[in-house]
Amino acid sequence: MDPLLAKIEYWILDCVENEYSYLWEIRSVIEQRLVDVDKAKLDEYLCMGLSSVLTQGYVQAFAGIDFRGEEQLVPGFSISTSFIEQHKKAWQAGVEVDQDIRFLISDTGFEHYRQGCPPEYFS
Repeated sequence: MDPLLAKIEYWILDCVENEYSYLWEIRSVIEQRLVDVDKAKLDEYLCMGLSSVLTQGYVQAFAGIDFRGEEQLVPGFSISTSFIEQHKKAWQAGVEVDQDIRFLISDTGFEHYRQGCPPEYFS
């Protein structure tokens, strides 16, 4: 596996470990850690990393409004660059959406994160 992708996966798992996380929160974590990468490349890394952890079952996507119990698991959710672009445009325009997607670590993802995360990925 590409060492950078492995780091990005663990950064994502760290971000979604304790609560439902917005796409922009995950992007922000990657942006803070890859300070010298251009903004267009960040979306590519976000898509690759999130796609990887979703495919492996380490992260799950949920649809909801307030995320106070009404959220629903979205089985088989897959991320795309167009999904990221749509959400980025909405954030930049300050548009409120009726229903949003947030991400949360799965039990499998938590075990993988807890047992396999090299500490140097966060130094």
